[in-house]
Amino acid sequence: MIGEKESSIISVLRLPLMIMVVCLHMPGIGIGFQNPSYICRIWFLLCSCAMPLFMMISGYLLFIKHPLWTLQVYRKVLTSRFFSLLCPYLVFITSQLILTAILQWLLGITNRNEPWIIASWGVKDYLTAYGVTNEYTINFSLWFLRDLMLFILISPAFAYLLKHWKTASLVLILMGLFFPRNFTGASNFYCATSYFAFGGYVAYYLQDFSTYTQKENWLLPVFCILIPTCLFIHKELIQLALLIGILLIIYIAGHLEHLLSFLKTPKIAQFSMFLYGFHLPYIRYIARFLKSTGVTNPIFFNILCPIVTVLLWALLFVFLSRLNNKCLAICLWGGYRGNSHVQLINARERNKDN
Repeated sequence: MIGEKESSIISVLRLPLMIMVVCLHMPGIGIGFQNPSYICRIWFLLCSCAMPLFMMISGYLLFIKHPLWTLQVYRKVLTSRFFSLLCPYLVFITSQLILTAILQWLLGITNRNEPWIIASWGVKDYLTAYGVTNEYTINFSLWFLRDLMLFILISPAFAYLLKHWKTASLVLILMGLFFPRNFTGASNFYCATSYFAFGGYVAYYLQDFSTYTQKENWLLPVFCILIPTCLFIHKELIQLALLIGILLIIYIAGHLEHLLSFLKTPKIAQFSMFLYGFHLPYIRYIARFLKSTGVTNPIFFNILCPIVTVLLWALLFVFLSRLNNKCLAICLWGGYRGNSHVQLINARERNKDN
């Protein structure tokens, strides 16, 4: 089972990583390592660590909680993930399609012959919107949930390979981690598979990764030196810098978890999911609005736009939660069902003790 320290670190990381994802989806930040500013390249690298770290954590949690896979365990996992992943995935896409269609109708642009005009879509366009193809029409960040659901479907195969082919699995994982096109490039699926499997490998063979965060403080400056060095020496070392960045984030979270204990609440976890599902494509509209108001300084713009995005969605989240929790239950079906289930179990345990 997962230890208290590991659980605490993962809870603390949720919201900061999600904010990094929002920053990563800033318009124009995709130039990444071609950015003339060295500081911007390092910031882009650290933001790029968010999604692979989420994938690694997902693999770790799945396999640390289920070391033995039986048919009963597999059915239980599929049932729980149906509510926690598939339902929010469908809600995110459907609600954004409806909202985008309404906005386009109100703006009077439904007659344009453009690929992004929903009124002109065919069946293929709707399949693309729901991620059936390798692209997304509206919210391309949802590839994470789609791929994660696929990995969970074949999770018994992951478990078998990790347990019975330990060395071969490690070699394949390392090959995936250093494959030239990963989370910093155009193709994510191969490295997403590797980071998910890497999380499973840690769960089976390392387990207590919190001991790594308790090492001497000399690790932090070493990491801070290695990342810029890897970026500076050669572009092909970006994959190594990405892995170092992930270890650096875990290391820092391990040392700051007591200071960031306020991030461990269920509401923060729900808001992180809410922000993930709805920040695109609206951050692009916010970016256009800020540019139209005269915000041209690139550094100020890249700081202000994510802040405005997070604050706006935080206000909407608070409004929906105070208006009626059922409004949030619609958006975060699985999250609310999961929390209610946990509360029910805790209540039963308290009744047994009494």
